[in-house]
Amino acid sequence: MTTVYVRLAIDRLSAGNYLSILLKGTEPHRNVAAAIRALGHDILRDETLDEQAARYRLLVRKSAANTSASAPSA
Repeated sequence: MTTVYVRLAIDRLSAGNYLSILLKGTEPHRNVAAAIRALGHDILRDETLDEQAARYRLLVRKSAANTSASAPSA
C-alpha cells in the first residue's frame, strides 16, 4: 500500500520537483525504491535514519520524461 501512496504523491508533482519520503521497514524501503526507479524517476538520496528500527528517507526528483506516467496510453 505504501507504494500506491508514493505513486500518487509523485503523480501530483510537476516535473523536476522533489519529494521526501520517510519509510519504516526494509520491505517498504526496497519496494518503494524499486517502483520509483521503474517509473524512471531519480532517487537523489537514500538515507538510513535508524538501522535497528529500519527507518529510511528517500529524496526523489520527478523526471521530466514521466510527466504523464499515470495517464493511460491510447
